[in-house]
Amino acid sequence: MRSAVGLVLLLAGARAGSPRARESRVATRLRGGGAGVDHSRYKPPDEWAPLTDAELGMLKLMRARFREHGGVHDDLLLEAVRGFEHAGEGWREVTEAALEQMLHKRAAVDADRILTASVPRRALFCSLYVCGHHGFDRDGHPIYYERTGAIEPRKLFAAFEGEEGEHDLLVNHVFVQEAMRALKLRRTAEHGKRIYKHVAVTDLRGLNPAHLSKQLLRVVKRTMAFHEAAYPETLHALYIVNAPGLFAFAWKLVRPWLHPLTASKVRVLGRTYLEQFRADGIDPDQIPAFLGGDGGELEQFWEAWDEADLPTLDHYLQTTVPGAELQDLGDAAFDEGASIDEEASARLRLAHGAAGEADGGADGGADGGADGGADGGADGDADVDAGLDSDADADMESGSESGSEPTDRRA
Repeated sequence: MRSAVGLVLLLAGARAGSPRARESRVATRLRGGGAGVDHSRYKPPDEWAPLTDAELGMLKLMRARFREHGGVHDDLLLEAVRGFEHAGEGWREVTEAALEQMLHKRAAVDADRILTASVPRRALFCSLYVCGHHGFDRDGHPIYYERTGAIEPRKLFAAFEGEEGEHDLLVNHVFVQEAMRALKLRRTAEHGKRIYKHVAVTDLRGLNPAHLSKQLLRVVKRTMAFHEAAYPETLHALYIVNAPGLFAFAWKLVRPWLHPLTASKVRVLGRTYLEQFRADGIDPDQIPAFLGGDGGELEQFWEAWDEADLPTLDHYLQTTVPGAELQDLGDAAFDEGASIDEEASARLRLAHGAAGEADGGADGGADGGADGGADGGADGDADVDAGLDSDADADMESGSESGSEPTDRRA
C-alpha cells in the first residue's frame, strides 16, 4: 500500500514539476498550444508601440540571463519577448526557451556574420530560387516576394544535392532573411519608427505535383522551422497569390508546421489580389512587374554586404514613433513573484480562457498545438478554398516541369 501511495505521489510530482514535464509544457507553448489559449482573440502590439513596464522588465531579465552567452541583439530580444507574451503565465519560461533555441539555430549557420561572408553557391541559388525584396507597405514594412511556383525542383536538387546541398539551401535562405532584417533596422534608424516585421508575398503560378515531392517538402519544413525559431514575431502578413486547386491539398500538409499565430496571418487571394494589396496598404509602385505592379525587379541580394552598410542598433528599444522622445528604459525590473505586470495583463488576458482551466499543455503534445490554428481548422481551410484560382488548374494536368511560361492570369 505504501509503495502504491509513493508511486502515485511520484507520478504526480513528475507530471507537475519534473524537468520532463516542464520541457513538454514549454515545447507545447512554443508551438502555440496549452489550455485556454485563444489565438484568434490575441492581438500583438504594434512594433513601434512604447514598451510596457512588464516588457522592459522581461527584456532586462533576458539580457542578464543570456549575457554569459555573448548576449542577444536587441531586435531579436524584443521579438522573442513580444512574440511569446501570449503564453500568459508561461511567458518567462517560454521566452527563455525560445531565445535558447534561437541562439542555437543562428549559431549553426553563423547568422550573425552571414551578410558579410561568402555564402556557398549564392549566384546559383538566385538563378534557381527567385526571391527577394521590393518596396514597402504604407506602415514601412519591407515586402519579401517569392516565386515558389516557378521553382523547378528537379533542377534545384540537381544543383543542391544531398545533405550538404540542403544545408546550403538553408544558408541561402538565412542570408535573405538577414538582409531583410538589416532593411528593417535601417528603416527604423532612418524614420525613427521601430520596424521588425515584414510582409511576404508568395506567387504560386506554375505550382504542380513536382512541388509536393518528399525532398522539397522536407526542405520547406526545415526552412520554416528555422525561420519560426530564429525570427519569431517578424511576419506582419503573408499573401499567397495565383494559387491553383492543388494548393488546398498542399496547405493541409504545410499548415500543421506553422505556429497558430503565423497561420492566422496567411491570406490566400484570388485574381483580384492587386485590389486587396491596395486596400492593405501596398501601392502599385511597391509591387514588382511580374505580379502586375508598377515596380521594377526584385532585389535578390546576390552579393555579400560591406561592413559599412550594416545598420546599427542604436536606441533600438527606445524607438517608438517618429517625433516621439526616446523612451527612458529606467530601472524597471521583472517581478520574480508574478508572471506578468498588471499594466500589460489586459492585452494578454484576451489570449486566455477561464483561469480555472487546467493546463493541458504537457498532455496535448506539440502537434495538437499546431493543429488548432487561429482560424479554427475548418474555417481556415474554407478561406483557402475561397482564394484559389480555379483557372490555374490547367497548369496541373501533366505534373511535369516543362519549363514553359504559364498563362498570365494577373488581375
